Amino acid sequence: MKILDVSAAAIIGVIAVAFLIMSGDLGRTAALFPKILSVTIIGLVLVYVGVLIYGNFSNPPAESSGKEGEKKKLAGGVPKSGSWYIIIGAIVVYMGLISLIGFGAASFAFGIALPYLGGYRRMKVVLPVALGMTVGLVVIGRLFNIPLPEGLWTTLLKQ
Repeated sequence: MKILDVSAAAIIGVIAVAFLIMSGDLGRTAALFPKILSVTIIGLVLVYVGVLIYGNFSNPPAESSGKEGEKKKLAGGVPKSGSWYIIIGAIVVYMGLISLIGFGAASFAFGIALPYLGGYRRMKVVLPVALGMTVGLVVIGRLFNIPLPEGLWTTLLKQ
């Protein structure tokens, strides 16, 4: 069990609990979505911790074989988690890109960059999924009249 993974899960769980407590001040209808989201996140954190504990009991750590430089890989050649700081950094860059180039382009770039930074190199899979997710999000935004950020560059080009 990596201490950073458990710490990140604990922090997310604490934030979800605080979010659940703060949603108690809202009205019944307004509090429905925050409560569902908070309970879902808390449940997922508990499942994650349970899987980690079960994994440690069923597969005790083996003695080191001298190949400490090698990354342990999951099926499909994807590295194990433990690089959550890369995900946090990518999200920060994504939020900055939204304000610069707009929601659609930033979401597409994020959808390509995050799997790549995570070690997934099958671009024949990543590109269509990123494009489909971006188009789907933009269509849902337009369908429900949700104003999506256009970005600074798009605004400057329109003038």
